[in-house]
Amino acid sequence: MLKIKSYSIMVLLMLLSTVSFAQLAKVQQAYDCVQQGKLDSAKIYIEEGIKDPEAASDFQSWYIRGFIYKEIYKQKESNDIKSKARELGVESLRKAAELDKEKQQIASINQNLKFLGSKYYNDAKKTMDSVNYLTSIWCFQNYLSIYKSVEPGFDENAKSIEYYLSLSYYFQEVFEQNGSKNALERTKEYLNKSIQINPNSAMANKNMAVLYYNMGVNIIKKMDYDIDLEQLYVLQEEASKLFKQAEPFMSKAYQLSPKDKTIIEGMQGIYYQLNDTEKSNEFKKKLEALSAP
Repeated sequence: MLKIKSYSIMVLLMLLSTVSFAQLAKVQQAYDCVQQGKLDSAKIYIEEGIKDPEAASDFQSWYIRGFIYKEIYKQKESNDIKSKARELGVESLRKAAELDKEKQQIASINQNLKFLGSKYYNDAKKTMDSVNYLTSIWCFQNYLSIYKSVEPGFDENAKSIEYYLSLSYYFQEVFEQNGSKNALERTKEYLNKSIQINPNSAMANKNMAVLYYNMGVNIIKKMDYDIDLEQLYVLQEEASKLFKQAEPFMSKAYQLSPKDKTIIEGMQGIYYQLNDTEKSNEFKKKLEALSAP
């Protein structure tokens, strides 16, 4: 038998007590089926009941519909990233929130929405790979859409930067392992996405600089002692170009977080590779000063 928290039962009973008689039969049957664990039957009854114009204009009917689909998702489709029940649950609860003009049950509606939103967030993390990353982004966007409407003070930008940086980390690891051009492009794409959301993110700017810096270092490692001069010149130019691309991002990160040792170390390394001894030594001294007891 389906177990429903006592407060949820009380809320639903209160709602049912105020629904008009025309709606009561189908909605009551749907609720009774939920109590008995007959979710498929509950779905049939609520879908019949919601067709009634009076029911369709009442937030209570949509709340109950959303509750039913949430329970269906929990019990039957929790491992289905594309769960239709979850989508219908969110849709119904949002409709309930819209129609609940006096905010009689908005706290309970939002609590159920947050539950479903958190599941989208979990699925976004589960699918963060080179095959399913588009699904991951879709799940994350659903999470954002829900949470920014139900969570007071929700920082959409901070969460988005955190997510896109994580996605860029994943693709950067793939690129460093096998040199995949697609992984490199995805790394740049999601780092740029983070910087677009917040140009003053020290972490995003630092990570972009590190990406270019590491690419330059990898080119230098290819320079064998027996390499011909023409090829050596080409590789040196490629590496220098990458270090120059890294410099403005690391400089911005330094402006934003001048006490970050990893950023100062990055500045030192970039200027060293660019043969700017004066600036490299300047940041070397800054690093030593921060490390001093």
